[in-house]
Amino acid sequence: MGVETDRFYIVTDPSALEALQDEWDDLYDRAKALSIGQSFSWCWAAWKGRHQPRNRRLHCIVGRRDERIILIWPFFLRNLTSFPSRAHSLSCDEPLVENQPEKEQWIATAWELHAKLVVAT
Repeated sequence: MGVETDRFYIVTDPSALEALQDEWDDLYDRAKALSIGQSFSWCWAAWKGRHQPRNRRLHCIVGRRDERIILIWPFFLRNLTSFPSRAHSLSCDEPLVENQPEKEQWIATAWELHAKLVVAT
């Protein structure tokens, strides 16, 4: 068996986020999520019903181990006139993450990417 590879990236296109629905639902089941706010349906409804109509900028950190999604963290950015961009969760402040021994490291990696994104915008 080969070495597993983790990679993290950001989805900004709503149609690309929608395309993750089946994988997201699978992760939601595997992670035994404690909040309905971490489900695809809940986040998608928040995006379509509240944030997209306000022209907010979608961002979703996705972590993969090889081809399997291990982490999803959806949020949006909005510009404030007196501050740099601020990130806000679509519905839940916690990322949805697979319950594995590497879970804390995956969350730390997502936080690092999140911080770089907010500073860069």
